[in-house]
This record gives sequence, structure tokens and C-alpha cells, in this order.
Amino acid sequence: MDNVISLITEIDNSEVANSSLCDVHDICNQSPKFHKNDLKIISQNIVSVYSKLDDFQLTLAQLNFEADLIILTECRIDSDKPIPQMENYTSYSTTNHINQCDGVVIYVSRKHSVNVKEIILTHASCLQILFCGVTVLGIYRSPSHTNSEPFTDSLDRHLTSLKNCINLIITGDININLIDRNDAPQQERNNRLYYLNMLAMHGLLPGHVLPTRYGNCLDHFMLRLDKNKHSANINVINTSVTDHSTIFLRLSNIPKSGASTKTKTFIDYDKAIATLRDSTLVADLTSLNNPNMIIELLLTEGILAQQPAYNCSDKTTSNYPHLTSFVLRDTDNDEVLNVLMGLKSNSAPGWDGIPTQFLKLTADIIVPIIVHLINLCFALGVFPDALKIAVVTPVYKGDDKTDISNYRPISVLPPIAKILEKIINKRLMNYLNTFNILSPSQYGFRRDLSTEDAVLDLTSLITNAVDKNKKCAAVFLDMKKAFDSVSITDLIDKLEKIGIRGIPLKLFKDYLCNRKQSVKIGKHQSEQCEITFGVPQGSVLGPTLFLVYINNLCNMDIEEGIMFTYADDTAVVFVADTWEAVKNNSQKGLARIAKWLSDNLLTLNTSKTNYVCFSNYNSSQPPPTFAIQIHTCGSPHSIICSCDFIKRQNCVRYLGTMVDQRLSWRDHIELVMARVRKLIWLFKNLRHVADSALLKQIYTALAQSILIYCIPAWGGAIKTKFLELERAQRSLLKVIHFKPYRFPTEMLYAVSDLLSVRKLYVLQTTLRTHRHIGYDPSILNRRRRHNVAPLPTFKTKYAHRQYCYQSANLYNKLNKELNLYNMNKYKCKITINCWLKTQTYEEVESII
Repeated sequence: MDNVISLITEIDNSEVANSSLCDVHDICNQSPKFHKNDLKIISQNIVSVYSKLDDFQLTLAQLNFEADLIILTECRIDSDKPIPQMENYTSYSTTNHINQCDGVVIYVSRKHSVNVKEIILTHASCLQILFCGVTVLGIYRSPSHTNSEPFTDSLDRHLTSLKNCINLIITGDININLIDRNDAPQQERNNRLYYLNMLAMHGLLPGHVLPTRYGNCLDHFMLRLDKNKHSANINVINTSVTDHSTIFLRLSNIPKSGASTKTKTFIDYDKAIATLRDSTLVADLTSLNNPNMIIELLLTEGILAQQPAYNCSDKTTSNYPHLTSFVLRDTDNDEVLNVLMGLKSNSAPGWDGIPTQFLKLTADIIVPIIVHLINLCFALGVFPDALKIAVVTPVYKGDDKTDISNYRPISVLPPIAKILEKIINKRLMNYLNTFNILSPSQYGFRRDLSTEDAVLDLTSLITNAVDKNKKCAAVFLDMKKAFDSVSITDLIDKLEKIGIRGIPLKLFKDYLCNRKQSVKIGKHQSEQCEITFGVPQGSVLGPTLFLVYINNLCNMDIEEGIMFTYADDTAVVFVADTWEAVKNNSQKGLARIAKWLSDNLLTLNTSKTNYVCFSNYNSSQPPPTFAIQIHTCGSPHSIICSCDFIKRQNCVRYLGTMVDQRLSWRDHIELVMARVRKLIWLFKNLRHVADSALLKQIYTALAQSILIYCIPAWGGAIKTKFLELERAQRSLLKVIHFKPYRFPTEMLYAVSDLLSVRKLYVLQTTLRTHRHIGYDPSILNRRRRHNVAPLPTFKTKYAHRQYCYQSANLYNKLNKELNLYNMNKYKCKITINCWLKTQTYEEVESII
């Protein structure tokens, strides 16, 4: 389940454009900086091209640049009047008008040669412009037609004719709101979903969802771009031309560096293996008693240069009365072979250039050497210097590409280092779990615990509090570069305090000290530099050592506060009888947390630390004056101080889910829909090269893993939101199976042999309850009408939608139907899956 987080993060960061709100004077200060070759496109609802063009040109004069293409909508074109002209621009306009507000006018810079033609769309005016390798559709759709489906269908037909256009842009005032509103009429919601799903099937995604008129996003930039050649930046500019904001797209051309050709290294494994077998390497290495010398010979003489030793400062340790001690037991051939075979064969090699695949192919030769090496490390307390060198590759996450903070450093270590670390980590985790050293509030990197457990326990606590009419607020902490900020000397001290002493402690000291890394970008690689802070990135041991480092924080006794932590992602829930008590308790608790972080050289990012006040109704929310401070001044009761306030939000993102103040999960389902739409174009291309069986496997790995992520938590949302999500799912399935957009739903799920999202919710929630329910043979003697899972009592419908109620409710109902209790996990899954495929939508809804 936790592996889905990286997939979700990658999909969420794959934005088609960077977008922001700004004033007209700030437009040229946006990052990245303007380049002379950028294509600059402006779109504006102008209400009347005759009366408002002068005002619009005054706004253009403040931009300090000349747009390449200007698209004006709702122009009220009069066939008896000529179109007003703009200096240095050539104008084009539509002629097919439905009502007096209709009309699209475009102005193209005369330095460009263009191909312009009018496109006939239902209930809309449209001009198509081809210039600089980009096809642009400028559209105005009148809001007088409340049902936009005829327009969307006609646009769908035209986009089909443009399937060979790589770079495609749709812009204008479409009068379909891309922002989901709780009070939106059903027709508006249908229009938005139908429009977005159709565009996603053509690879077009929203460049922004920022409000352009009275909190609604009616003026769009929908984009399909070759990301190897173009990057897009969108600004919604606050202007006073009309009641619509001006939207500005800057399309940057990404220059190709030089004329270098791509190269691929091929390894002659047969020759390398034959050479290794003919050598006396095994005998030579197993006779050595120095781990560094073993690594030096193993990597072939001349490749490895010994690094000067780095002396870690030995901090005076306190006398901690821990009654147990950590022991490193020797490894053997079977354990090392299992670890080696469990490594990914296609993972990048470390600085030594030895691929994992080569080690696997020579396992019979290499495993005894690695066993000898590891046992020497355990006996001497030495971690070879050559295995502490990382190669770091920065991977772009999103937003401004010129900002170094928008890149994630991916560290790659030699595969032998991974084997050694995995074996040490296995022993360390066994020790930590055996003696219950890690805090129960820590869910990260632990067996049988996942992000889903953290989210479910967090929301269950909130649900119970709100159902009892308690006041509840959760603070979501953001730590700055937590893994990179760990003090090595403090970490060594904490390791000793939990019973890691003698040679094992010496090994951890050696592991943490004298570490080096270099940065690699393309073919260029920096010199190695020393790392004096932080746990090793890209390592197996690093996350476990971080858990030890912050363990005292997780165990902190906070008044009326309960902590939920997944590595450094921390939420603290405060419950009390009044909002004033919640405020006081939270400020006390946060003051203690901030002090602990400061004492341990970690930094709380107050600007990104948020809190949410939870309630059943909006009227139960605290007043607008309610505010929480993090008192670093030493006095949490201070009335006037300069300590930072943290932001109050209606919804926050926690471990890949959107947790809103009413636990309605509307925002999260919107996010899941956007993730699914981003996959539609991928599958539309894959379906031509993969058979149906492979496509189903890919769908399960990519799309279904996203749909079921934490679904026991959010799957109890109202069914209208689920229907919207299922439309996005069905759009994807129709693409996979070459089915038309209006293909019948029941036939679609039958053809694909897959479950709807609502059925996935029932399946995943029931399976989770089955895994966690205690087995009692005496229950088998009860009548099946009796509840197997204890059903909690809640007063509110709010609580009945949440996991803490639905887990038992669904399991009891399905157990009466299918007799699940005495089944193993696999049989239970197959039984429920087959049964759900026979159920209609109404039958499934009746059990929820």
C-alpha cells in the first residue's frame, strides 16, 4: 500500500502547466524568466470588442511585452461593423453566430505566419489557429444553453480529427465551471465531468483551475503538449477590463543541448562471468580479514581509491538504564541469497558501476564472499568506506524548474551496500519490535503498518470526537528537510540509549561517519563531498534510524492531544469540550513540540504547518477569530507576542489523502478523479501496442491502485460523488476497450471483468476487517444472523459514513450472505470479488 504513495506523488506532480494568480504589474516578475523565443498567448472575455478594446489595450500596455496571439471572446460581433484593428496585429473573426453575444476575434502578431479557419461547433463560436507548430482553438460558448453536452459532443468529434496534432491548446470562455462547488446544481456538475472526461480521452488536461470570474473557473487553457519541447506557465491576471480575469499562457521552448547522441551501455555478462569463474578471487577474498580490502579487491584493483577517515565526534553518552542490548548475529548463504534475489534487477548501479543483475548471475560465486564480508563487518564494527558513497540525481517534482527546492534528490548506493544494510536493518527492526521500543503512534516503515492505518486511525478518532459533540482540531506539522537535518552525534547517543552498545554501536558510528556523495546530471558528475548531517538518503537503514531519532517526539505526553506520525509526516489531534479549551491545549502541545524539535536540531516550517477544525455542520465551526499560535517564546499563555500563527484550512493533504473539515471526502474524490484522467491518454496510446491481458495488468497496477488507496477511509462518501468518480473510471475503461463514450455501463464492467469504484470500496473495507478481526472458533457455532464484528453505536449519519462504523457494518452483512468468517484471506477475497460482480448498483448501495 505504501508503494502507491510514490505513484500518487508522481501523478500529482505531472502537471501540464505551472499556474498562479497575479496582478498585471507582476506578470514579468514570474519565474522562470521570460525568453525571447517564448510563445505568449492571451485570452480575454471582452463582453464587446467595440466598446472594451481600448481598455484592453491599456492593460496590454502595462505588460511590457508583445503577445504573439490574443484571443477575445463574447465579442458581440456586428456583421455591419468592421472589426477594430490593433497595431502590429492581423485580425480574424468568426462569422457563424447564434446570438448577439457570440463571436471570437483573434489578433496574431504580424511576425508570425498562421493558418486560421472557422470551426462549426454546437452552441459555440470557434476559430482554429495553427502557428509555430501549435494548434489553438479559441472558443466562446454561451451560458444560455445550460446543458453543455451537445457542445461537448461536437468538440469531441472535431478533436478526433486533430488526433495527429502533438501540441494542442483549447482556450476561451467555455462557461463550464472547472471548480467543484458544494451548492452547484446537478446540471453544472454533469457539464463539468462530461467535459473534463471527454477532453482527457484526447489527452487534454486543465492548465489551471484558478477562478476567473466570481470564484468560478469559466475561462480555460486546456493543454496537450510535447513535454520534451515545451513547458507551460499560466497566469490568471487580476484586470479590470471586464468581470472576467485575463488569462495568460507562456509556452517555453526547451532547447536541446548540443547535438549529442544518446548512448546505452551494454554489458557482456557471459564474458564477465567466465572471467570471474576462472579467477582465484573467491579464495583470495575469503582469506582476508579486512572489510575495506575485500571491497577493494571485489571492485577490481585501481577502481577504488581509499578515502581519508572522518572522525565523528564522540558525544558523552548518558547512563540510560536499558536492560537489553542489541546483538548482530552472523549471516549465512541462504539469508544473503534471499536478500540479493529480492533486489530489483533493473535498478541503477552505484558509483562502482556493478549492476545488480551481474551479482544475481554470479550468485554462486559472489554470495560466499558477501557473507564473509558481512560477518567481518559484524565482528569488527566496520562499514566499508566504499559502500558509503552515494550518487545523487535530482528529479524534477513540479513548479519552477529554476528553483532547486523543486527537485527531489534520488541517491543511489552500490548493490552490495543495499544487501549489507538490509541484513542490519532486519536485525535492528526485530530488536525494536521485540522490546516495543518504537512508539505506537509511529506508522512509518514498520511491518503490518501503513499510511492507510495512519489515515484510518486519525479519522476514526476525529469521527468519535465529533459524534460525541466534542470540539476537535488537528494540526498537521511540516518539518523542514527532516531526514537531512538529523544530528549524527545525537543519533548515536539515542542509539546507545535504546541498548545498542559495544561493537554494534561502533558499526553504526562507522556507518554514519565519513559518508560522501556526488551529484550527477546527465553525463556530468560533481566531485565527492562529505556529508556531516542527516541520515543517508536512498539507504535501507536511513528511515529506521530516523524513527529512532524522533521516537521521543512520538512518545511525548501532550495534554488532550494524540499524535499520528508516518516518518516525519505528523498530525496532532486535540479534543476538548469547548473551542477555547482546544486552542489552549493545542498551543501548549505545539509549544512543547517546537521546543523538542529545536533541541534536536529539527525545524518546524510554520508557514506550511496548518490546522483543521472538524465538525458535523459548518455552523459548529469555531468563529473566524479562532486562531492558533506556536509559542516559541517560552510562554504558551502569552497574550501578546510575536510568535507565528499557523494557517487554518478547510482541507489539508495528509499522506496522499485530502482530509476536509466535515470528513465529506469531496476534495479527495476530486483529486482521485484528476489522477484517473491523467492516465486516460497513457492508456489510449498503450492500447495499440498491448493486448487486453497486459492492459488489465497495467490498469490494476496504475489506475486501480490509485482508486483503492485509503478507500476504506473515504469510500463512505455520498453516492453522488462516487458516481462522478465512476464516470472517470468508465472513461478510462472505454478507452482501454475501444468502446464509444456512451457504451452501456453494465456491459462495460462485464467486458473489462473489473469492479466499479463503489464495489472496490465494499471489497477493500471487508477484506481489511477480515484481516484484523480476531478469530474465535466459538463464533462458528453462533447463528449467522448474529454480528461477528462488534457494531459501534453512533448518533450521527456523519459517523455512519466513516470507516469506524462501515467496517463492521459491511463485514457483518457480507458474512451473513457469504459466511466469510472461517475463510482464509485469499479465499475471502475471491469469494467477495465474484459475488460483487453479480450484484447490481442498487443491490450494492443497499448494503452500504
